[in-house]
Amino acid sequence: MEFTTFREQLSKRIMGMTSDDQLRLALTICERLYPDYASFYDKYKWGNAELLLDAIRACEDALQGREDIQVVVGLHE
Repeated sequence: MEFTTFREQLSKRIMGMTSDDQLRLALTICERLYPDYASFYDKYKWGNAELLLDAIRACEDALQGREDIQVVVGLHE
């Protein structure tokens, strides 16, 4: 399968998911990639591993019905 075809199929599948399922997928990806991201940050001092952890926590809270728009705005700034 070509990358373009894969991307199109993935986009269609994601668009068919509920918002909560999309968020769960994004969280799974972020949580699995976090150790590599943290190692990259430690080695190159580029990025912000703590910010990513804060964002992961905010998303987990949202899935539990404890979303806080002020936290999200603060993370975005």
